Amino acid sequence: GSLFAYVLHSSFLGYKPHFFDPHTGKHIPSPLPDDNWGIAFNPAGPGLGYDHITSRGVEICTLLDLSIFSAGLPGAVALPTCIGGDGYHYGFPWWSPDGQSIAFYTDNPGEFPSSSPALFSSAGSAPLFSISLAAPWASILPRQVAEFNLYTMRPDTTQVTPLTNDRNTFNHRPLWSPDSRQIAYVSSKSYGDKGDAWVMNADGSDPKMIFEG
Repeated sequence: GSLFAYVLHSSFLGYKPHFFDPHTGKHIPSPLPDDNWGIAFNPAGPGLGYDHITSRGVEICTLLDLSIFSAGLPGAVALPTCIGGDGYHYGFPWWSPDGQSIAFYTDNPGEFPSSSPALFSSAGSAPLFSISLAAPWASILPRQVAEFNLYTMRPDTTQVTPLTNDRNTFNHRPLWSPDSRQIAYVSSKSYGDKGDAWVMNADGSDPKMIFEG
C-alpha cells in the first residue's frame, strides 16, 4: 500500500517523523527515531531513506524492509542501515527511479573504508553540533564546512561512488531524471555564493550548468 511521510518541527520537540495511510485514513506510529527529515521512498519497490541528526553529525539511513509499518505496533523500532556517524554531514538522500541507487551530498572528502557497508552509525565519534534557524542543509553541522560533494550508493549503503570533486564548492540537492541516467543538482561552483542548476550523467561525467541561480 501507499504511505505519506511528513516531518513536524518545533524548537521544543525537534524533528519528529509521521506517517499516514491514505487507504485507511489513519496515522501510523513511526518506527523511525526522532530528529530526522528528508524522508524519501523508493519509487521502484519497498524501502525509504532519511537524514538523521545524531551527536556524531548528520547521517543517512535506509530501511529496506517496510513490513514494520503494516504491523503498526506502538513502540516498534526500525533497524535501518546508516552511513555517517563519523563527524561529517550527510544529507538529502534521493532514490533513483529504478530503485538501484541513492544520490546524496556530504562534506566527507572520500574517507570511506574499503569494507562494506561503507560506514555505520555506531562508528567513531564527533563533536556535538548546534542547530540554528537557517536552512537545514547548511546549519546542522558538527563544525564549519567548506564544501559539499555528491555521491551515490547502493540502497544498503554499500558501494559509495563519488560524482563530484569540487573544492570550496557546495554541491547539493541531487534530483534524478525519470530514466535514472542523469542527475540535476545545485552548485555554487561558478559564482561562489550563488546556487546554479547543473546536470551530469549518473556516473558523474559531463557536468554542465543549465542556468544561473
